[in-house]
Amino acid sequence: EPGAPVLHVTRVRYVDDEPIAIERIALPADLVPDLVPTDMESGNLYQLLRKRYGITVSDAVQTMEPAVTNPEQAELLDVPVYAPILQIERLTRDTTGRLVELTNSVYRGDRYRLTTHLRFDDQSG
Repeated sequence: EPGAPVLHVTRVRYVDDEPIAIERIALPADLVPDLVPTDMESGNLYQLLRKRYGITVSDAVQTMEPAVTNPEQAELLDVPVYAPILQIERLTRDTTGRLVELTNSVYRGDRYRLTTHLRFDDQSG
């Protein structure tokens, strides 16, 4: 609902001790009471939502586009300013259709690759 409290989480993801992504997550605060920073340091957010809060995510709309780092992103990712990144926005809903997450992420362009599995049927264009 408009005006409802939102919990904002920012985390830097690492692989082999090297930063590869910055995630900025917004969660409706009333859905995740008592969530603390250490809850977000390891593991899977969706498993945490399911196990602790009884929230099962079901679908998301995700938009991806190329971009370049700004000074803050460059510092967090340990790359030069204007380095290539993949910018991703995801809006996630649970099994009841309720909005449970808005995430804006940036992934280092030199360390990340996307693979997509496509399925086709007789209705595909």
